[in-house]
Amino acid sequence: APVRRHRRTGEVLMDIRHHRLDFVDVDLYLARRPKHWRKLRKKFTRIPKEVPTSLGTTHMTYGAGEAAVIFYIDERKCITPSLRVDLAAHEASHAANFILNYMGEEKRTHEVEPYMVGWMAGWLWEGVNQ
Repeated sequence: APVRRHRRTGEVLMDIRHHRLDFVDVDLYLARRPKHWRKLRKKFTRIPKEVPTSLGTTHMTYGAGEAAVIFYIDERKCITPSLRVDLAAHEASHAANFILNYMGEEKRTHEVEPYMVGWMAGWLWEGVNQ
């Protein structure tokens, strides 16, 4: 697909990133700008209405046969690679915990959660660096 660019600035336009984690029936969404958060808020009314003011945040919402983890990483505030990788790992850790709790996993192994964190951190890293 061709890269979409802003008409005046030439900035690459990125929309909301999405991935379905089939093995746990959970959708992942990454919002990188306030407009993305507002768009997701229309779909997921259980997440806070206000656009986060922090560098990043993670929420999980579920009900009516649908479960989703919504990440917000403000790409405009995360200006260094080290900050981006730190935030991706931090938010991925929250998400793995939310998902395993949602699945009812009380006894955690030393492998499942770290693999989930690693995969989601990589997915987030790719998303904030597009």
